[in-house]
Amino acid sequence: MIDLHSHLLFRVDDGARDESAARRMLDSYAAQGVTAVAATSHSQVSSADYQRAFAAVAAWASASGIELSPGREYALADAIEQMPDLQTLGRGNVLLLDLGTFPVNAALNNRLGSLPHALVLAHPERLWRTSALTNARFFCDRRECFFQLNSGSFLGKYGRDAEKAAWQLLNAGLCSVIASDAHHAGGIDLAVCRKLLGSYYPAEITELLLENNPRRILAGLAPLPVIPHRNLTTKIRQFFCRHGGK
Repeated sequence: MIDLHSHLLFRVDDGARDESAARRMLDSYAAQGVTAVAATSHSQVSSADYQRAFAAVAAWASASGIELSPGREYALADAIEQMPDLQTLGRGNVLLLDLGTFPVNAALNNRLGSLPHALVLAHPERLWRTSALTNARFFCDRRECFFQLNSGSFLGKYGRDAEKAAWQLLNAGLCSVIASDAHHAGGIDLAVCRKLLGSYYPAEITELLLENNPRRILAGLAPLPVIPHRNLTTKIRQFFCRHGGK
């Protein structure tokens, strides 16, 4: 598996607090079969601090059989301010963007148009919750953009609204990749999420979401469409999963 969104670097943002915390995260990744991680620290981190932490963690990751790729999680204002020196994901031209509390409307869409990159919008199910499906369709009607959902949302870690929104976006074909957005070792739950998704969908769907599409994005390629097919049994099981507990 590949984790496209992680706050693995130590002492640079609200992620790993120190070297030992970063090493524990690497141990958790290795135990879950993760082979590559994008170190997407917040965009307020200075380039010097980022590079210092990245160099250290990349060496530890390599020793664990994990490839560390560069990246940032940008707030919109920071992305606009820091042009043209933006850190894209891996070797590609894709920017990971957190839209925060900006209202979704034509004005926001115009601001996004000033960014010279393809966009992966981070965790829309957590930001928009009950409006996630409507807002995601708004953007897709106006531009090519992709959506990264958090693995923890499918596991109910962010509440019922985020959980429901995650399933809605995935089933509507509006999820290109699932990542952990982990800030500590306990937040790395990709293996559990993959098992849950695998109980509803065939293996090729989980491979697209957790392996193939993240790999494509890191290589500078557009992710492939993910449109899960649900039979009646799957629809009923998902309904009771969301409304009756797991």
